Amino acid sequence: MQLTCPKCAQVIPGNDINVERGIGVCKACSEIVALIAPSGPEPKRPAEFSWGEDVRDGTFSVTHEGLPTSRLRRAVIGFVTLTPFIFACLSHRPAVMLVCGVFVYTLLWLLFRRATLTLRKGKLVVRTGPLWPQRERCVEGIVRFEQVEGAFAIGARVADGSLVALPVPFAGNFGQNQIDFALFRLNELLAETRATAAVTGYRVASASRLEATEESDSSDAARVREGSHKQ
Repeated sequence: MQLTCPKCAQVIPGNDINVERGIGVCKACSEIVALIAPSGPEPKRPAEFSWGEDVRDGTFSVTHEGLPTSRLRRAVIGFVTLTPFIFACLSHRPAVMLVCGVFVYTLLWLLFRRATLTLRKGKLVVRTGPLWPQRERCVEGIVRFEQVEGAFAIGARVADGSLVALPVPFAGNFGQNQIDFALFRLNELLAETRATAAVTGYRVASASRLEATEESDSSDAARVREGSHKQ
């Protein structure tokens, strides 16, 4: 793999690449370049796939909705599903009202459910909603994202080797290409946030070392001046 500086287009030699920290330093222009491992070609985004991303300051947030339908179609479907419940209420039969109420709520939950995944400082928080049951799951030490074996679900592989299933609303009627696209994007975002954190940490450490060196030089200069005055 060859790493090229995006600022001056110079090739960064292997001696100036720190794989563990995920960065490379271009000595030609002093640019710090993030080292992101390639993960293959990006799968094609599925049609009508609800997937939104927000990446800033080393934090990524992904929102995925359960059903890939437009707002207008959801409104129409919601109105249609409420119609039996209205007729059930007019019938004044408690059993019919209960069955219709459960049926309508289940359809609304399937229509409007969504999950938000936020990764900040190595900690992933998954929230589902907005209708009950709302769930929240926190996972730390994520190595990569994988598909749960035998299920249309994704999970987070953590440092101890275990796979933690995430409450992201993928249903069995969704195609495998949607799972593949979600996993690709999540792993790409995970690599980018790691690289950003590594670059930020490297710059902070370099600034601290430079400040310490300047303070040491100032102290040495002060001692030299003090010695000159004594003589």
